[in-house]
Amino acid sequence: MPRTFPGAACMWTYIARRLMQSVVVIFGVTVISFVALQICGDPTYLYVSERATEEEIEMVRSALGFDRPLHIQYLTYIGNVFQGDFGQSLSYRQPAIDIVLGALPATIELTLFAMLVAIGLAIPLGVFAALYRGTPVDGGIMTVAMFGQSVPAFWLGIMMILFFGLYLR
Repeated sequence: MPRTFPGAACMWTYIARRLMQSVVVIFGVTVISFVALQICGDPTYLYVSERATEEEIEMVRSALGFDRPLHIQYLTYIGNVFQGDFGQSLSYRQPAIDIVLGALPATIELTLFAMLVAIGLAIPLGVFAALYRGTPVDGGIMTVAMFGQSVPAFWLGIMMILFFGLYLR
């Protein structure tokens, strides 16, 4: 007879609750991004040239489904996503998933390198701070750690590009 632990039921409840929260978050993110694209204006103009006639614009709008109500457009979008169709990239004029998958190896490489650097710094600094607990050394390490946690990643990325790309060439 398999032995169960008292916390096992609690763990499965926790996992189920977190999965339901993930569904809500994914739904919220897709709705917000979809509505944000619609608020910016008619997306049809992204697909036609500047010299397109009104008939051409209406034809493209109808072909892409932008003439339908927003909730129908959203449900169509979600249905396509569940089928693996993420649409066409406006910049590259090819399937968006191909562009994402093409950049995936570089993204994984950067992520692994960043994790190695972070762990390589965090563990020795954490041990050093623990050895000198309550001293200015500990306070300095904690200040640097808090600064690192609070700086927005997008801003730090831009600053590092400027520093390494322009200053250090």
